[in-house]
Amino acid sequence: MRQVPALYLLAGLALSGPALAATPADPCPVGDFATFLEQFSARITVQEHATADPVLLRRIDPAAMPEPAAYSQTIALADVLWPVMPNLDIARRHGKQVLVSGDGGQRQVTVRDPDNGNQVRYVFALQPCWTLQAVYEEAL
Repeated sequence: MRQVPALYLLAGLALSGPALAATPADPCPVGDFATFLEQFSARITVQEHATADPVLLRRIDPAAMPEPAAYSQTIALADVLWPVMPNLDIARRHGKQVLVSGDGGQRQVTVRDPDNGNQVRYVFALQPCWTLQAVYEEAL
C-alpha cells in the first residue's frame, strides 16, 4: 500500500469540548459553520466523519523542472493521515493567521504563516452537512 503524505500543519491536537453527534432526526450535528469549524479542527473523530471520500489534495512540487509546479491527487478517506487540519486555537497560539471566507453553502479556511507566506486552504461545502472537499497546500 502506498503511503500518503500527512495533511496537517501542527501535531498538537486539543481534545476538549463536546463531541458532535448526528442523530436520525438531525443528520447534521451542527449547521452553524463557526461552531462546526471549532469542533472539526479540535477533534479527529469529527474530521473523519466530515471529510469527503475521496478528498482532493493540491500541492506544489518544489523539485519540478524547470520550476515548481502544482499537482493534484484525490485521496481515499481510508488513506488520509489524521488530523487533516490543525487545531485552529493551537495554530493561532503559534502565530498562524486563520482566515474564513465564503458564504452560503461554501467556505474556505486559510491557515497562513505570516513569516514565510506558506498557507493551506481548506474548502468546505454544505452537502447537506458541512464536509471538507479539498486541501490546497500553497507552500514551497
